[in-house]
Amino acid sequence: METKTHPITARKLALKEIGSILQKHCALVSLYCFGIHCNSNTKHDIMDGKCASENRHDHFYLFACVEKLAHNATANLMDIVATETKGRYTCTLLIHTYKQIAKAQPEQKHFYKDILEKAWLIAGEELDAEKLILTDIPEKNEEGIKKYVSDRNKLASSLLIEMEEHVETLLLAVTMHDVLELLLLSGIYSRLQYYPNHFHLKYLFGLFQFCHPIPDYIFPASLFEQDQYQEILNANHNDLRFRSKNLFEREDVLTVRTFVRHLYNSM
Repeated sequence: METKTHPITARKLALKEIGSILQKHCALVSLYCFGIHCNSNTKHDIMDGKCASENRHDHFYLFACVEKLAHNATANLMDIVATETKGRYTCTLLIHTYKQIAKAQPEQKHFYKDILEKAWLIAGEELDAEKLILTDIPEKNEEGIKKYVSDRNKLASSLLIEMEEHVETLLLAVTMHDVLELLLLSGIYSRLQYYPNHFHLKYLFGLFQFCHPIPDYIFPASLFEQDQYQEILNANHNDLRFRSKNLFEREDVLTVRTFVRHLYNSM
């Protein structure tokens, strides 16, 4: 894609486009951007006398307040943004109703207040801190934060210790899903004090990466795109009830286990 658009202007245009897309598909009250991850490859063909061409992919971290939260709205809306922009833009979308924000625990309200005060409003109306009971919030409970993180990590550690290599393959896959979820929730909460309401592992990993960027040698994001690993990372307890125990290749499950252990050791 050839472009001479200034990067800041380009992002403003991108956010405007994303805001318009989301407004078409849900009843947005407000939409904020609280982070951007930019990937850009620029090509200069000097011999052919061509101007620079740039392939961009921007990923946006968005917070939406909606009137009603439809089933699976988070995943559906993120897919719609990627589809309608033909993959130029993707997003990690945090989506909540007014009621959910107002009734949140004090620890989580600090995150919502930061959104109102620091994030960019890109669509809809500015949220009212008083109506959302985001004024006069008690100070952060640092001990409570540490305990939540410690408890998640201890549970993950216990499961990793119990799941040795001789364990049945299907049970090992399901347990690795649980361990990874615990680690991702721990990392997200330690930075943002935020409880997600969408728990697909790829989604949680994207939010975790915003909080704690990690290199591919610890846990590559590409695992979520490769069929054999994607299935393992989607394993859940329903598989124990209904699926064949030969559902996954053992070597693939052990590969996932290795990366999960790397992630645990890095935290």
